[in-house]
Amino acid sequence: MVPSFEIAYTNNPLVVELLRESGIEVKQSPLFQRGSYSGTEIRRRMLIGDRWEHFVPERVVEIIHAIDGENRLITIAKSDQV
Repeated sequence: MVPSFEIAYTNNPLVVELLRESGIEVKQSPLFQRGSYSGTEIRRRMLIGDRWEHFVPERVVEIIHAIDGENRLITIAKSDQV
């Protein structure tokens, strides 16, 4: 269901291993202020309705709002609880 690709970008160790085992080149990006910009913490804040916007660049906030990202996340989290 995904078009073929030769290179993938991820910092997830398991995903890196699985992709490399499949013969796909993996590139990793540097983690920017990892202590401040934790995706887990940002998603947690979104789910409980807490402020999260100050943790990401303004352009990211705009994109998340444009795609209704908070409600998408809430919907996904509900499906995880079933």
